[in-house]
Amino acid sequence: MKHPFRLVIFKSNNYKIDAKKRFMKPHQHSSLELSYVISGEITLDFYSKKTEKMETTYIFPQQFFIIKPGCLHSVNIPSKLVSLGLEFVTAEGDAVEYMQNSKYVASLPLAQKFLNEFQDILIFHDNQNVAYLLNQFKKFISENPSDIFLDEIYELELKRLLIEILKCTKESNFITGQNVYIKKAVSYIQVNYNQPLTVKMVADYLTISEAYLQKMFRSNLNVSIHTFINQTRIAKAKNLIANTNFPIKKIAKDVGYNSIQSFIENFKNIAKCTPTEFKGREIHNDDLDFFEENENYHVTKML
Repeated sequence: MKHPFRLVIFKSNNYKIDAKKRFMKPHQHSSLELSYVISGEITLDFYSKKTEKMETTYIFPQQFFIIKPGCLHSVNIPSKLVSLGLEFVTAEGDAVEYMQNSKYVASLPLAQKFLNEFQDILIFHDNQNVAYLLNQFKKFISENPSDIFLDEIYELELKRLLIEILKCTKESNFITGQNVYIKKAVSYIQVNYNQPLTVKMVADYLTISEAYLQKMFRSNLNVSIHTFINQTRIAKAKNLIANTNFPIKKIAKDVGYNSIQSFIENFKNIAKCTPTEFKGREIHNDDLDFFEENENYHVTKML
């Protein structure tokens, strides 16, 4: 294959973990790794350049993480796991460096921003078509069709995958220096924010009391768990307002509000403006990451 990227697909299908296999020793590799959790849960430990120590985060279904080449990390799987992933390798050096020097990436402001901020790992919630595209890559690689347009198809699929990743919600669940319950609760909320979440649901998931959970949130994050849930939902809503043409009513429902009035009230309290005002402000922002209307996302230049 002429393309500078070489892809290695890996999959765990209904992978039942026994005591000897549930923990992967700390390791690092030269490839850029993308792992997608279909079902189950992953505890990911990684060395953070920011804190200069090992940090822990949690990956749930419909989330995927991307590990930068050379990042020291290990994986713990507490239950059975179904996952899908890709490893990106390039003959021209570091995959991230190659992408940063790409003329195509240079035309995508959001891609440049993510790559510049990419220190250790990135975590995303799949609210686009990433799972579908990963399965397409699996099919593409396994079938390896004898097609004169093979390289061109490969190139287009990579670009499509990049765009869908950029459109996904980037998670910010690296709460350093806190206990494991706080980190796990934050990850759980960031995945289930669009459900009718209650303090009891989160406490039951962590197998601790509601009172203890509330106390931990106030002492560690200086907010109640209800406030944190609303902050998470509004952050997701702001992403959808900025990057889609969805009606406000649909966005409110998609982020977990059954009442449009409740959504607008919480949005105003947290964002200090109404959803409509926020959308108007974003439309006139020169740094707008608006995929449907930004001409940067319709370029045809090759990598």
